[in-house]
Amino acid sequence: MQPHREESIFWDALSEPLLTSRVSSLVDGAVDGLQSEFFFSPPGTRGFAKHQDNFFVEAPAGAFASAWIALTDITQHNGGLVVWPGTNREGLLQVRKIAEDGGPMQDPNSNNEETIVPPKYHSKDIIVAKGDVVFIDGWLVHASHINHAKANRPVLLCTYIRKGCSFRAGRYAKREAIPLA
Repeated sequence: MQPHREESIFWDALSEPLLTSRVSSLVDGAVDGLQSEFFFSPPGTRGFAKHQDNFFVEAPAGAFASAWIALTDITQHNGGLVVWPGTNREGLLQVRKIAEDGGPMQDPNSNNEETIVPPKYHSKDIIVAKGDVVFIDGWLVHASHINHAKANRPVLLCTYIRKGCSFRAGRYAKREAIPLA
């Protein structure tokens, strides 16, 4: 977690003006970087359970968003993203504990609970090409499939917060607002 603190290539991605300008428009204001994660997702890796990123971050509504960057072609077969369109308008949804083991190569919070999605919402698989970016609102419920492929499914996640907004640093993530300009 937080590879931008160790390697300049991750800092370059987090601070990329094309990303930050798009996220700024999504959160209605200038942004600071908040967190970066590089997911290897080796073959057999269980996907993340249904979750809202802002459940962990606790930022004000509309102040937090992420850029999910595909570093290979991604489909349902190799651990692709699943979203529940419209759930971002619900705000914080309830969660329930689950007993899934994410494995040693995965974020420890990836499968210990899941968001309860209201029945009026339906999942949609997101198929993306290498280099595509999926922008994720902090309240959008999303998950990922198990990687059934024989290769890793690398993804870089960059998260942002509107300048001056509060957030939870997290015991494991140790988030901090990072000026980008």
